[in-house]
Amino acid sequence: MRNVKGLSVFISIMLLVLIISACGKNGNSSEGASNSQPASEDTKASVSPSAPKSFKIGFAVSTQQEERWVKEAKYFEDAVKALGGTPIVQFADNDESKQNDQVENMVSQGVDVLVIASINGETIAPAVEAAKKEGIPVMSYSRLITGVDHDAYIGFDIPGIGRDLARAAVAKVPKGNYMLLNGAPVDTVSHTIADGAKEILQPLIDKGDIILVAEQFTDKWSPENALASVENTLTQNNDKIDAIISSNDGMAGGAIQALKAQGLTGKTFVTGTDGDIAALQRIAEGTQSMTLLFPSKDMAELAAKAAFEMAETKKVPSNATGETDNKFKKVPTIFVSTVTVTKENINDTVIKSGFAKVEDVFKNVPKDQWPK
Repeated sequence: MRNVKGLSVFISIMLLVLIISACGKNGNSSEGASNSQPASEDTKASVSPSAPKSFKIGFAVSTQQEERWVKEAKYFEDAVKALGGTPIVQFADNDESKQNDQVENMVSQGVDVLVIASINGETIAPAVEAAKKEGIPVMSYSRLITGVDHDAYIGFDIPGIGRDLARAAVAKVPKGNYMLLNGAPVDTVSHTIADGAKEILQPLIDKGDIILVAEQFTDKWSPENALASVENTLTQNNDKIDAIISSNDGMAGGAIQALKAQGLTGKTFVTGTDGDIAALQRIAEGTQSMTLLFPSKDMAELAAKAAFEMAETKKVPSNATGETDNKFKKVPTIFVSTVTVTKENINDTVIKSGFAKVEDVFKNVPKDQWPK
C-alpha cells in the first residue's frame, strides 16, 4: 500500500512538472508574437533604406547644329543615369513647332521634370503651360523661357555676355567700324546679348570713336546666314570692318570665311561664345580673337541634379541663388560663370583645365608653336 501511494505521489509530481513546462512554452510563443510587431527605432535604423525612386527627366534641346548642345545633352543624360533616373533627350533642329510637339510628347509620357533649352522662349509657352497643368516642374536651360510661369532657370547673366564681348573688342579696337552679328531674331537671348553689348558700345558711339556700320540678326544662328551678312556689310563698307561682335562661335566661323575671301583674317577682331573646338582652333591660329567658354559639363550636371531634386521635392532647387525676370515673374536662377579664352590664355583656360587636348586645339598650328 505504501508503495502504491508513493507511486501516485510521483505521478502527480511529474504531471505538475509537465503542466508548468507547457505553460513556459506558451509564454515563449507569446514573446515571439510580440517580436513580429513593428520594429523599434533602433531596429529600424539598422535596416537598409529602400532604393530611391527612378524619375523620368525630359530634356528638350534646340539643335544639334552647334557642338555645344550635343556635348551638353550627353553630359546631362549621363548625369541623370548616374542619379538613378531615366533621361529622355530630344533635339528639335531649330524648328519651333517641332520642339513644342516634342515637349508635349514628353508630358504625355509622364516625365517627372522638364528641362528646356528653347528655340524661342515665347512660342514654347503653350507646351510649358501644358506641363504645368499636369503638375510637372519646368526648368529653362541656358535660354530663358519668357512670359509664362515656370519653376527655375539655369544659365548665365545674358546681358553680361554681351558686355563681356564688347569689352573684349573695345580693349583691342577702341576706335573703328563695328558690326553686331546677333543670333536668331526669334530668340530673346539674341536681343539680350545685343542690348548688353550696346551698353558698352553706346558711349563710344556717341563720342564718335566707334561707328556701328551694321547690326544683323541671323536666322537660326546659321553660319551660312552669318557669312552672307558679313559679305554684304564688307561690300557696303569697302571692306572696312575693324571688329565683329558675333554672339556665338558658329556665326563667327561664317564671318571669318567672309573675311578670308577679302584677305582680312587676323586683321578684324572677331568674338564668339560656346568654346566649340573649331573656334578654339581658329583662336590658336589667330583668325578668331576670343570666345566665351561655357562650362558645358558642369552646367549639364548641375541641371541634372537640380531636375532630380525638383522631381523629389516639387520645390525650387536649393542651389538657385538668384532671380531672373522673364516678363511673368522673377524665376529662381542657378547662375553659371563663363571663361574668356584668347590666344594668350588658351593654354591655361582650355588645355591645362582639361577642356580640350593640345593636339586637337593646335592641330593646324606648326608643332614648334604649341604650348609647352
